[in-house]
Amino acid sequence: MTRSAPEDPPKNPRDNPRSNRLGDVFIDSALADGQAVAVEGPEREWTYREVLDGAASLARRIGPRESGEHDHFVGVCCGSTINAMTGHLGSLLAGRGFMPLTVGLPLHRMERMLERGGIRHAIVDESVLADAPRMAILERLVPDIVTAGPESPPTHASEDFDAIAGDPSPFAYLLFTSGSTGMPKGVPIRHENILEFLAHVRKRYGFNASDRFTQLFALTFDLSLFDQFACWDAGGTLCPPTGPEQFDLEAYLNRTRATVMFSVPSGIRLTRQAGRLGGGSAPDLRWGLFCGEPLLERDASSLSDAAPNATVENLYGPTETTLAITVHEYERENARRDGDIVPIGAVHEGHEWRLGGDETGTGGELQIHGPQVFAGYWGDQQASDAAFAHDEKGRAFYRTGDNVRLDEETGQILFIGRRDSQIKILGHRVELGEIEAVLTSISGADATIVVPIEDNDGQIMGLVGYLCRSERPLHEIKKLARLELPKFMIPRKMQEVDEFPMNSSGKIDRQQIATWPSRNGRIVSVPRNPPR
Repeated sequence: MTRSAPEDPPKNPRDNPRSNRLGDVFIDSALADGQAVAVEGPEREWTYREVLDGAASLARRIGPRESGEHDHFVGVCCGSTINAMTGHLGSLLAGRGFMPLTVGLPLHRMERMLERGGIRHAIVDESVLADAPRMAILERLVPDIVTAGPESPPTHASEDFDAIAGDPSPFAYLLFTSGSTGMPKGVPIRHENILEFLAHVRKRYGFNASDRFTQLFALTFDLSLFDQFACWDAGGTLCPPTGPEQFDLEAYLNRTRATVMFSVPSGIRLTRQAGRLGGGSAPDLRWGLFCGEPLLERDASSLSDAAPNATVENLYGPTETTLAITVHEYERENARRDGDIVPIGAVHEGHEWRLGGDETGTGGELQIHGPQVFAGYWGDQQASDAAFAHDEKGRAFYRTGDNVRLDEETGQILFIGRRDSQIKILGHRVELGEIEAVLTSISGADATIVVPIEDNDGQIMGLVGYLCRSERPLHEIKKLARLELPKFMIPRKMQEVDEFPMNSSGKIDRQQIATWPSRNGRIVSVPRNPPR
């Protein structure tokens, strides 16, 4: 059965967007009040006009995009947050989308992303220029490298931004997610996808120029785009944290006087476990938004206690559905009492959803159709074909891989769990198959099995890797893994085994391996690989 999203009454609605490209969101706010603060760091502020001038300077140096099938994205690799954000805007003003590349990205992974993205232009800053191995890859693969810096270019009273852009690409950005084959999957998001999401945000939240936004997500994480563009669409101020503040949410919220917080639930959980964020400790917060992981009722309740003036909401959405596609307002007095996970709510207006494989009425795979849903993976038709199911009208529904069910009494969608071996670590979507493929390749092992481990709250805290007859010592494997995988994807513990148990089908018995003990926590049961 296919269901349409219910209409949600607007809260402090704004006019319809005037833009047709993502960069226009920032331009509009900069032209409305160029002296307003766009980004407020611990040591200095950047106005909308300063950021726009810096972005326009980068765009002019990159040059307008010419018509053709290539040159859709600019790689942005900057150690400084303000340089990276200015690079994102500069890419958009130059008529391309942006592809974020953090300075800590494993070198081999960055190399594959540059190759897969067909990157012809890159924006770097001084910290990357000093990184010889990273620059060697960039200079070998990218014909044009532009440097972003702290200096402000001369202010231009007016800009012909269309002339700077040339023939603009239809894509706003390209992000890479974990892939089960060991190759990250590129997710290209078009301008109309992200602008549709921002239209929903504008209608639901009514953010304004007095709002101050947190910035808790890495810039390669799609949820960071909410922090940037929902803020700038409203003419608000983005307040990046210092390094220590990332682990002290209470101090961060108080220093910045943030009114809008967007975080993975792990952020609240770690703060709560450390004994911080007491009752009433975040009085300035108006909105407390969560996404990226299942939200536990106790974590939503903790934020509600700390921020008595805030509305707490749970958002849900894979990268392929553009940041978030469902929302549920948490109300303590109406919270569900038959489980710890807060509902993911209702799909955005203008979208439809259905349950795949729901034969018993107990739940099935959430599949979504609508204007926020991407069209397919970058340069991977096979993965794209597998990502969609079609209804009787031939419409494509993105297969999220998440099992859900509908609460008929409340009309809210309830999250049950994943259908495959994909997991979430600190909000990051991780394919265990990708980690296993990388570890098997660099170790020469016959096979590798990776299983997650939980903390005392039942949330995934890390990974354990088992390697069957590895050809390399474990310390060397860990060192090589840092070139291929982000830190959160590298198992904190690895162990060599002589053989793996087999099930009755003659396959490695993952369920039995998941019962093996771990000194670092409780191993989670891992589902078998889905049939092909």
